[in-house]
Amino acid sequence: MSTPRLLSCSLLIVMMAAPAIAAPKDSHRQAVAELMQMMKMKQQIDAALKISADALTQQIPPFAAHKDAVLRFYENHMGWETTRNDYIDLYVETFSEKEIRDILAFYKTPTGYKVIHTLPIVMQKATARTQ
Repeated sequence: MSTPRLLSCSLLIVMMAAPAIAAPKDSHRQAVAELMQMMKMKQQIDAALKISADALTQQIPPFAAHKDAVLRFYENHMGWETTRNDYIDLYVETFSEKEIRDILAFYKTPTGYKVIHTLPIVMQKATARTQ
């Protein structure tokens, strides 16, 4: 086989394989989505946005009259529906599918369940102590 033909074939193979190499498998993204649901990410983000809106309206009194609008703004720009895919992408980039499945397995244990349900409370108490 001639060099140009060999290069062309090699390039074609690389181009065909690139999407399979670069794109995460659907099962990986699905595992992350399951983890996000188990971690109650939507509820955590909703709660964090409400706390942020409360803090802003307390720190800047003229905003207090517009607290609902501030919260809607936060939800529209930083809410779960807006950021869900960003979180999934971040977890896919950070953890292998096996690691995600290992984390899911842990969270399904009694200790893992306790971590999921207790850690937000611990974080709130820690935040309160630092204020």
